[in-house]
Amino acid sequence: MKLHGEGELSREPDGRVRARAKKGTFGVHPNPSQEETTTSTSFTELPTIHFVTDEEAWKIFDEAARRYLKISGKKFLQKWDKGEYPDPDAEGGVMSVAMLIPTVRRSVPQQ
Repeated sequence: MKLHGEGELSREPDGRVRARAKKGTFGVHPNPSQEETTTSTSFTELPTIHFVTDEEAWKIFDEAARRYLKISGKKFLQKWDKGEYPDPDAEGGVMSVAMLIPTVRRSVPQQ
């Protein structure tokens, strides 16, 4: 996969990535040998990419556990690791929280 097109990528001081691209020329192409060209000369500002910090990831996870299961994120992880959710689809909200586990496994719980 190759990032292609006419434009520029820059990193903001806070770590966000900003893209400015010529319309119709920017994106990810799975097969670089089949890239298409364009004669467009107008530019457009693409949305800013924000990567969540470990603290933000933990906050999102904890809020989801409290919202869907009425327990803390830390308690959910303890129960998950003990196998107390043998069928995550059987209990409403478990899968919604479980899908966020990879985002917090990289960090240590803040609470």
